[in-house]
Amino acid sequence: MSVSLGIHIGHHSSCAVVRDGELVAAVQTERLSRRKHHVIRTLSDELPVAAALDIAGVRLDDVERIVSCFQGACPGGFGLHRPLIEPGFSLFDPWDPRHQVISHHLAHAYATYEASSFDEAAILICDYAGSATFDGADYAMGFGDWYSWLTSLDAPAVPKVECVSLYEAQTPGSYTLLERQFNIAHPGQGSFVYSIAGLYENIARYVIGRDNAHGQLMALAAHGVALEGSEADPGPLVTRVDDETLVFRNDWQHNMVLGPSREQKCCLAWRCQEATELALEALARRCLRLAGSRNLAVAGGVFLNILANTRLAKADFCGGFHVPSAPHDAGVSVGCAFHGARELGVRAQTVVHDRLGRRYDEADRAEALGHRDAFVTTRPVTTDELAEALVEGKLIARYDGRAEFGPRALGGRSLLASPLLAANKDRLNRIKGRQSWRPVAPIVPQTRAQHFLDGPDDSWWMTMSQTIPAEHRYALAALSHPDGSTRAQTLTKAQDPALHELLERFGERSGYPILVNTSFNRAGEPIVETPANALEMFLDKPDIDWLVLDGLLVERRDPLVVLAERELSLAPGVFLTQFYADGRRIATLTNGTDSWPISQEMHDHLISLGERPRPVRVLVDQLAPRPEDVELLAPLILADVLIVANPETQS
Repeated sequence: MSVSLGIHIGHHSSCAVVRDGELVAAVQTERLSRRKHHVIRTLSDELPVAAALDIAGVRLDDVERIVSCFQGACPGGFGLHRPLIEPGFSLFDPWDPRHQVISHHLAHAYATYEASSFDEAAILICDYAGSATFDGADYAMGFGDWYSWLTSLDAPAVPKVECVSLYEAQTPGSYTLLERQFNIAHPGQGSFVYSIAGLYENIARYVIGRDNAHGQLMALAAHGVALEGSEADPGPLVTRVDDETLVFRNDWQHNMVLGPSREQKCCLAWRCQEATELALEALARRCLRLAGSRNLAVAGGVFLNILANTRLAKADFCGGFHVPSAPHDAGVSVGCAFHGARELGVRAQTVVHDRLGRRYDEADRAEALGHRDAFVTTRPVTTDELAEALVEGKLIARYDGRAEFGPRALGGRSLLASPLLAANKDRLNRIKGRQSWRPVAPIVPQTRAQHFLDGPDDSWWMTMSQTIPAEHRYALAALSHPDGSTRAQTLTKAQDPALHELLERFGERSGYPILVNTSFNRAGEPIVETPANALEMFLDKPDIDWLVLDGLLVERRDPLVVLAERELSLAPGVFLTQFYADGRRIATLTNGTDSWPISQEMHDHLISLGERPRPVRVLVDQLAPRPEDVELLAPLILADVLIVANPETQS
């Protein structure tokens, strides 16, 4: 057995395992830590090494290669406030002879080419910032040699930070760097534009007003097309030199005011998308020509842009196109693991699914449900029953099998709804705390996609865009978007037989074997990982009608009725506080992390719970004159702020 462990240290930190050439496990740190976009900058015990090995069914002793990529590490760039290895790091010995380090764009190249079905290909890598070196070259070396290089800088030097790389690759894993572009140092990085990723980053921050908003900017672009030539239009953001060369303009930023209008935001988003597609098309032409290939494999955060991906895939100069399920930095660990496999002389197997996370078992489900048995009931459910409920308008959270690795929910951790009801788009955006104009995406059997959508039908990972034909737009009301575009997941039966059958059953009832599919997570949180995560969100979001937990239907029930005779008390560490504001007395309940504003009447009744517990029924009767106080009891019990006694220990 040949086993390679890949580790990405940086943005979207992650770990992956390739066994005998097959990618068998991959997990992002954020899914376990519950910190979205979890950044780890050092070798840390927070890295999901143990989780990845456990998913793969191997031990550290079985691993023949450990391959890491340290984003942002550069000679002279660590120490003082930023250690390279956290004190107490215990996952493995960094100086283990098995441990190697490779550069960022090289890892991206491995992640896309090795996962593809191409025998030879041109490879285009495009992101905001990769590895920093003084010669601008890739590297792959043992950790000890790499560490010596990092600590050998005896005089100041200016590093080159890669942002675009063009490669050619040939079996068996021969990678040749053809050309590379580097970041340009500038005091106005928030405005100055010199790269595709930099353009998108700066405009997304300006228009949306926060980090990691690239997807929102892409969605908003469809609202700006009609504003071309208006006062809100800044004009083209790039100048074409020839088919392979564009220049980013920097003569428009000063016209952008603080607090732009919606029209200005929409038009700028569209111009940014236009420039991105044109620039990537020019790079792709150049990459294919230099490599002498018609196959293009791509990676880097820029290729989360589904509109640009589709433009390249459909271009007449591109014969074959591949983008992995995780083209952004999380996928770097996959590239590291594939590099290790190549070092061991093992040829990679084509990656055909993204369900690379852990499969939680019956014990995990029973523990989660047992902890909340007063809040839910469970029973088996049939596919026909689920299809009928979706036709009737129910919104269903589906938690099934292994977790997805990439940024898209692909049915394993998804919210599903009928695309025929326009209100479902609003409900889903409300659940996820998103702007009302944000579109939602469909899932459809791959064999049926061409009947209802125009565009690529091999979009397994929602990395491509399609167009809804005019004759179907009225019916598919929840998928509405100004330009008629959508981001479909096309599903094969082998990838998820149960979900594929549900789509067919829904189609038999509605005429459309299509469901809305969006990720199962709240605003600011990663996609749910465990059964407990799924149950927590289900109970927190009443707009979700049903939860299907590995084939088991979970429905809500009233805990105040179930627990009526159980005694209630304040949890340890919970405090009741009062203060005055604007001449009014304000009461709150806090556990040191969260706070709940409460009425004065509820404050007084809860104070007495600290002296003597009482049955839930009694407290409900006491609070009955204020229904809003009664409604708050269940969330407080769910948050373990109010503790319900076990019947065996109740006095």
